[in-house]
Amino acid sequence: MILLADFCGEEYLSNNIVSLKELLSLDLGEIKLSGKLYMKNNIEVKGNLNTLLGNIDSPYYYGMDGPTSISYKGVELPYQSVNEHPRGFGNPVGEISNILINGQKSSLEHAKTGDLVKILYKSGVRVEGVFNQSIESGNKILMIRFKENSCVVFDPDESTILFQKEWGTYDLIIDNKLQYFKRNKII
Repeated sequence: MILLADFCGEEYLSNNIVSLKELLSLDLGEIKLSGKLYMKNNIEVKGNLNTLLGNIDSPYYYGMDGPTSISYKGVELPYQSVNEHPRGFGNPVGEISNILINGQKSSLEHAKTGDLVKILYKSGVRVEGVFNQSIESGNKILMIRFKENSCVVFDPDESTILFQKEWGTYDLIIDNKLQYFKRNKII
């Protein structure tokens, strides 16, 4: 097992915070980080971080392995418990460049149950599926849920599928910019 102390300085050891630069320098295939991934929009994803794709300047996707829960300002969101995500969770990161609803340029506020939604990220990640519902706080959409067995998430080069329809319901965090990771322990 590789110890994170080999990669991170004394500051990391004292506060358990791992910066994006440090995360992207780790080989997550050899270690698992248990803790919370914090987003700039106050979303927290709690689980075992096992995938972070992209480069230091622009990560474009992260994946959690095993039971995962998602909270907003410390409160678990509806349908986002470890019971909903027992095998993990993955999500594109970064700015959305285009949203199509039933083939027309639009915004997520106009999506209705049953609409075909295509979301394109500046990184090239593409999410396509049948809209089910949104999870909101005030007037802000935090997440959208796609109908079960309807969503596919493509890597920027489209040679890799990051989420397949057959895997079930896909939940997508909106306005997803990574801030930092706070670890619980090394597994």
